[in-house]
Amino acid sequence: MKRFWLTGLLVIFAVLSFGKITITYVNWNSGLEIEQAMVQEFMKLNPDIEVNIVKHEGNYEDWLIAQAAAGKLPDVIMIPNIPM
Repeated sequence: MKRFWLTGLLVIFAVLSFGKITITYVNWNSGLEIEQAMVQEFMKLNPDIEVNIVKHEGNYEDWLIAQAAAGKLPDVIMIPNIPM
């Protein structure tokens, strides 16, 4: 039983110690005002989460492939044109 409580306290401590979370986000149209407004609204509703919008250059899909190959993919991506 003591082990259960100790594990629970460690989990609570770990969650509380992280504080603000930062995630990276990219979309092929992330420069649009509506996209930035949605991110701002998300951060207003979730003050403990900061979203950094990643800007890409050139072809979006080629950029994503290059980022994946380099191990540098953003946390959240929008994948275009998924074949069904």
